[in-house]
Formats: sequence, structure tokens, C-alpha cells
Amino acid sequence: MNVLIAFIFGILAGISNRPDHHQSSEKLNDAAAVARPGPDVPPSVGNKGDSDEQKKQRRDTVKFWVEVAGFIVLFAYAAFTLIIMCASLKSADAASTQAELQRQQTELLRQQLIGTQATIVMLRFDIWYQPDSAQGFRSIIESNVGHVIATDIHASFDVFQKREPGLKDIGKPEHFELDIPQYMPGASRATPHAVSWLTPEVWDIIKISSKTKTIMVKGEFSYNNGFTKIASQPICQIWVARPPIGGMIPQSWVDCAGYEAHLKFLEDVAKKEMGNN
Repeated sequence: MNVLIAFIFGILAGISNRPDHHQSSEKLNDAAAVARPGPDVPPSVGNKGDSDEQKKQRRDTVKFWVEVAGFIVLFAYAAFTLIIMCASLKSADAASTQAELQRQQTELLRQQLIGTQATIVMLRFDIWYQPDSAQGFRSIIESNVGHVIATDIHASFDVFQKREPGLKDIGKPEHFELDIPQYMPGASRATPHAVSWLTPEVWDIIKISSKTKTIMVKGEFSYNNGFTKIASQPICQIWVARPPIGGMIPQSWVDCAGYEAHLKFLEDVAKKEMGNN
């Protein structure tokens, strides 16, 4: 581009410095007239003025077209630059779109892998009193979903002794921590916890009915499913027991949120059973 502009200005310089053959011819004629004897005739001022005006017009015309040519070149250069810039932006957008599609595909494959391979660990509680076996309150880790090893299993919870109605505290809760570095899905893993007040005699009472006394477990539970850390989950369960109703043995751990509804259900079942009798 710079070379082209320099070339155009070189042409202009050449035109402005070029000798005027017409002016040289007039000078020769004037010299010959002076040398040649003859009548005294004043020089023609009008013809010389017309010649200067014509030369000025020619210079102005050449200058105009050179400026037009320069403007055209500059416009073409700007248009070419704009085209290149648009092509570059379009290429960058295409590359960015392709990268985003690849990221989404990778994330989708990862989610599918997690959905089919990740281990879902569950925590539940049990009270076990059997001869010649582990006895007392236990936490149980189990999983029926997943194929990879779960890690960093952690539970922190308190065991409360409660009095009904109203779930009033009896004494102070006892705190326990559960840590399991690795767990292979498919097999249950029970861990006993020595709750001082939960003796066989107390268990003989609450395993039949929790109308006067029961157990509440409250805390948090977290683990790694083999791919990512699962956010801490709240734990809140209450032991519910009632005398057998028909063929049903209503003994289980119930989530705190559904505790009142579960009691209402058991009462309705008991009333229906009594009505049938």
C-alpha cells in the first residue's frame, strides 16, 4: 500500500517538473522576432495568459484524478481490511462454537458415566439385640446402585432419648462420629455405637411401643460417589413402634418430617382394626 502511494506521488512530481514544450517554442519565436528586423509590434499578452490558464487547468485536472485514484485505493484497502477482519471474527466464532459443543458433549458423557457407574450410599440405623451377636444401636452403610468404590464416608450425629407425647428430651444426647475411608457397593457395613442408656431392658419396652419413650437420631452425612463429593445431607430419624395390627408389625425408623403423619396413619389403621372386630 505504501509503495503504491509513493508511486502515485512520483508521477505527480514528474508532471509538475516536466518542461513545457509549448512555452519553449514561444520563447524561440520571440527571440527570432527580436533578432529579425521589422516593425515594432508589442508582444501578445493575451495568448500568453491563455497558455498559463490551460496549463493550470491541466495541473488541476491531473491533481484531481490522482486524488480520486488515491481515495479509491484507500477505500479498497479499507474494504479489504474489513473483509479480512469479518472473516477472522467469523472463524473465531466458529471455533468458539465448536469448543462449546465439545465441552457440552464431554459434560454429557461425564454425566452419563456418573449416572451408570457412581455409587449411591445410604445410611440407616438399627437396634439389634440377639444372642451371640452384636447388640445395641448400630449405623448401617449400604448401597445397591453403582460400580465404583465410594470414599470419604462421614457421618456426625446425636442420639436422643425422647418422651412422648411432645418428643421431650430425657437427659442429654450422646454424640457419635462415623468415618469409612472406602466402601465397595453391594455389601452392607454395620457399625455399633455404645449408647449408655439403651440397655436391653429399655429396648424391651420401646421395641413394642414408642408411645411413652422413643429414640431420635439427628446429624449430617456425606461421601464421595467415586466421581465427586456429595454435599452434606441432613439426618433426622425417629423410632416408631406399635403393637402388631393385623398382620402388620409397625416398627421402623421414620423421617422426622413425616413422623406426625406416620403416627396418624397408625392410629387410623388401629381404629379400623378395632371397628372390624
